[in-house]
Amino acid sequence: MSEWPTVALRHIARLEYGDALPGDARIDGDVPVVGSGGTDSTHNHANSGPGPAIVVGRKGSAGSVRWFDEPVHVIDTAYWVRTGSRIDSRFLYYVLSVQRWSETTQDVGVPGLSRDLAHATKVLLPPLDEQRRIADFLDTETARLDRLLVAVQRQGHVAAERLQAIVERHTWLDVDTPATPLRRSIAEIKTGSTPPTAGRDYSRSQGIGWLSPGSIGERLTIGEPARILDPAALSDGVVPRFAADSVVIVGIGATAGRVGHLRAIATGNQQLTAIATGPTLSARFLAWQMWSRTSELRALAPYTTLPIIGNDYLKSVLVRVPSLERQHEIVTDMDATAGRTELLSYQRERAVLLLNERRQALITAAVTGQLDVTTARGVRS
Repeated sequence: MSEWPTVALRHIARLEYGDALPGDARIDGDVPVVGSGGTDSTHNHANSGPGPAIVVGRKGSAGSVRWFDEPVHVIDTAYWVRTGSRIDSRFLYYVLSVQRWSETTQDVGVPGLSRDLAHATKVLLPPLDEQRRIADFLDTETARLDRLLVAVQRQGHVAAERLQAIVERHTWLDVDTPATPLRRSIAEIKTGSTPPTAGRDYSRSQGIGWLSPGSIGERLTIGEPARILDPAALSDGVVPRFAADSVVIVGIGATAGRVGHLRAIATGNQQLTAIATGPTLSARFLAWQMWSRTSELRALAPYTTLPIIGNDYLKSVLVRVPSLERQHEIVTDMDATAGRTELLSYQRERAVLLLNERRQALITAAVTGQLDVTTARGVRS
């Protein structure tokens, strides 16, 4: 461990409050407007002092730390950092980025970072020339790790696009049957409703799940229901039941067009529609076909500002219905392909987690003197 002196943050830097800046007070310019969540617009002048800016989240994303190469305009959900003569600003950025302030936020409603708490934080203070060596080292090494992160995340986007293209080709483009309106191949279509408010929630083994748009996940998955309802409280006239082996579609909102395959009886809110297929159409085949065409469903739905995929629109959607035997073959292939994609996705998520952990550990070791950057320079993990 280094023998650098320990100082309170207040002795080397100061967190300054940002300024309230309503949308109608912003003037066209090229200065980023920055809050705790990052940049959201521009303004015509900065308030963070000359030179590069360090911005620390105060409300909302409390404790978040961001670096800007140029001055910015900081709003009142964040602080900007005024540095003293004893601290290099880039070194300070790295020191602040590994503080665990988000774990010590104070406000109950919207998490908030106390300036007094931040100023009392104890940090190690190496000599200025050592601070600059550490900052230069971390600039190089974190940039390398960040490039790896971008590459891994790009692979994820490519894999997702590839899966969608494969599913669309097998369930739509390569199906040698004429396209017909969905209404010809379904048994019923139901929209959910508000769940009953009276009575207690029931156990999962006894009750029926009540779904929300958030229950509909990626690649046809349906997660845990928002509530478990008493079956006796459900009736088609009040709260409709969604049949087992149905296709559930989010009909309105930010995730409109998302598709899930429901395997057990459930119900859901007004944003969800369930389609029970007829004897010639496999529900899972339809789900895969609709999943591959989510963007098309959203684009062609009425009300372009807020897509609304209503029942009448769904009934008119064109689908291809090959033989049941062919549908089952396609579903088997698609499930296997999706399974492989899911495994690769998990591996990429794990790689991202490990790279982020490596990044944080490297910064912590460097700014606390556990890593001699002079001898570590050029070392590759």
